[in-house]
Amino acid sequence: VVCSEPPPGLERVSVFSGLDSTNKVGVASCPGRKNVLGVGADLSGSGGQVTLNRYMPDSNTGTANVRASEGVGGYSGAWGLTTVAVCADP
Repeated sequence: VVCSEPPPGLERVSVFSGLDSTNKVGVASCPGRKNVLGVGADLSGSGGQVTLNRYMPDSNTGTANVRASEGVGGYSGAWGLTTVAVCADP
């Protein structure tokens, strides 16, 4: 189902944090002067021991900001955070 035509310049930008066992803040930036329309995230290898606790678009900077942290007691496994910005032309 298509609800509407995609906006001009629609683009998805993904940034991967790398794998380790530390809390993470991810930032994905829209290229050029594009606006951020949405934010997404994905956890890799977290074994259900990590929580996504913040999704925040910043229209002033054209960035998507995501925070993920390990549960109480930590998590010894290596895990990663992918932060996604959905961008489009102004």
